[in-house]
Amino acid sequence: MLATPARAEGTARWVEAKNAGASISPADHRATIHGARHGARSLLRRLGGSPVPDLSQFHGLIVIVHVLGVLLFALAHGVSAAVLLRIRPERDPAALRTLLDPES
Repeated sequence: MLATPARAEGTARWVEAKNAGASISPADHRATIHGARHGARSLLRRLGGSPVPDLSQFHGLIVIVHVLGVLLFALAHGVSAAVLLRIRPERDPAALRTLLDPES
């Protein structure tokens, strides 16, 4: 989040009041938060735009990477499940070592 004068001032008031033992009403707290948000919006307008870049041109690539990630995730869990099913009936210690060795 961007540090703005409104946010810094509101936070300072809130910390001073809490340190003094005063209770902050929910309305005062909301007003402080609203002031901070409003300050951030006006600062963004003055700086000329949104801090979030437009990634719409990469949408297709992001979807493909996401789908490949899901497939890799499912494949990895499938391999783990297959090894688990093979370990259960196995009684030979050498075979168990082979199944449990991550480098094999």
